[in-house]
Amino acid sequence: MDVAGNIGWVHLDTRVGRPGDQSRWDSALFGGVTAGWYWTDHLKTEIEAGGASEAQGFGNEIVVRDGRIVSRFRRTTTQRNTLAIAQQYQFGRNAWFHPHVSVGAAVSFDTRTEYFDAIYDHFDPNRPYELIEPAHVDGPDRVTTFRPFFGLGAKAYVSPRAFVRSDLRVAGTTGRGVDEVMVRVGFGIDF
Repeated sequence: MDVAGNIGWVHLDTRVGRPGDQSRWDSALFGGVTAGWYWTDHLKTEIEAGGASEAQGFGNEIVVRDGRIVSRFRRTTTQRNTLAIAQQYQFGRNAWFHPHVSVGAAVSFDTRTEYFDAIYDHFDPNRPYELIEPAHVDGPDRVTTFRPFFGLGAKAYVSPRAFVRSDLRVAGTTGRGVDEVMVRVGFGIDF
């Protein structure tokens, strides 16, 4: 059995799903704890609980208000917590350096809030700006998503029981494809 603490960078596709919404990638700091159980020298099941800092994205959309085509700016914040399980195959046996591959699934708990700027009419230079739509906030909305993932990385021992690890994990959902890329490093111990 081993336990590790990890820190990394996660890159999220935070599009909301409105018609015409394009992919919007935002980044956040990620931290988590993993516990692994070795079935053989090569096969390990790993469970992880983690969370990301708030990712911010900015967008612009064209909308029609009062018969006018106007631009509306928005800022989206997304905070993601995850619970994941993975099956890992570790190459090498009793070596100080072990590359590995993994497949698994994560349940992501997102909290998303959208902040919309006010929309003003400023097309007529003979009139002062006219408020068409005030600023408003949508959310926070909570979304739970199931994401299968694939990962590859390495584990290197710095003593008989202590190790450092790093990996790259790519996750996605049906219909959206890849919507999360994570790079992590960590430190752990074997029991």
